[in-house]
Amino acid sequence: MQNFFGPVLIVIVAILFFGTIFGICYLYFTSRTRERLALVERGLDPNFFRPRRTALKYGMVIFSVVLGMTLGDLIPFRYPVGVPLGVMLGGLSLIVYYFIIDKRLDKRDEA
Repeated sequence: MQNFFGPVLIVIVAILFFGTIFGICYLYFTSRTRERLALVERGLDPNFFRPRRTALKYGMVIFSVVLGMTLGDLIPFRYPVGVPLGVMLGGLSLIVYYFIIDKRLDKRDEA
């Protein structure tokens, strides 16, 4: 009997796993469609929530993480500090990105 429950349990877990992923994706896309339809009905742009200037953000984060990991490997220290330094510099780059975008949006609003 034990040999029978192993494959059945694997199939049940797989069905639940992929069903959960499908359910989350379905809810995400249907709610997004409803939001966009509501924006169109009100006469607004449906791409209102689309993020802008994401290439700058991703470039800054990737560069900062790689720089931090490289510097962490070069620093002679008792413990490995590459990954924590990379994560810290990645977070710092997101903060800097926020201030850059905030300043650009302020200039655009003034003009």
